[in-house]
Amino acid sequence: MQEHPQANSETAPADAAQSAPPRPAPVIENPPAPKPATAGWKGHLLQFVLMFLAIFFGFLADNLREARADKLREKKYIRSIINDLKADTAKLTDNILYCERLLDGQDSALAMLYTQYDKAENADFFHFLGAFRTIPIFVYNDATIGQLKNSGGFLSIGSEAAKDSIMLYDAWVKQVLINETIMSQILRTTESSIAAVFNLGYFRKDAAAGRLIPAAFAPTRHDHILSDDRRKWAELYNQLLNHQAFLNVLRRQRVDIRQKATNLIGFLEKEYRIS
Repeated sequence: MQEHPQANSETAPADAAQSAPPRPAPVIENPPAPKPATAGWKGHLLQFVLMFLAIFFGFLADNLREARADKLREKKYIRSIINDLKADTAKLTDNILYCERLLDGQDSALAMLYTQYDKAENADFFHFLGAFRTIPIFVYNDATIGQLKNSGGFLSIGSEAAKDSIMLYDAWVKQVLINETIMSQILRTTESSIAAVFNLGYFRKDAAAGRLIPAAFAPTRHDHILSDDRRKWAELYNQLLNHQAFLNVLRRQRVDIRQKATNLIGFLEKEYRIS
């Protein structure tokens, strides 16, 4: 009976040790990470340089794309101008030939004016006199040049030599068109001078018979002449000479413009390597 308390006193520390809560494991902190080599002002400088280069090359790429697009647009305009110039040269060739036919007819009319106008065979005279009753009209094909002027597209023409040549050609043509307007005024004056002397009914054509003057209008005596006033005849002759001289000026100008158009086509094709 006396040994039980001793046994209890021996087992009590063991029971207390088993019932005590476990102690937490010690926490081992990681050592601080070493600072990167780019830390500090050198690292910030490197980052700034890299960012600057990225932005710079981005702008450079955009500029290269825009420059390429501008070059393509410029070449498109030049091709269109060349096509317009080729159309001009074709129309000018027809115009020049028409001028030459009119001038030949006018020479014949002037030669016959005081010799055959009062004879029965004056149908030829009236035929040639018709050369004074019309003028050649040149329709300038300036669609592309007009578009460039109105839209500011000339800024996209990089070659100053090409730009100057195109503008100079346009100015030359505009001068020809001004003279063509003057020629129209001369034509109206010529019409009035002819009408004051001749019966214009003799200018009618007989399409069925293929004759210039219908048989119903065949001249009898001097019915085709409205005036014997020598002053009117002199004024008519002077007006016809003036008319012919100015038409000859227009013909020479058209020849000159056609050559300028041909030269400009060759220059633009060489400048922009267009075949």
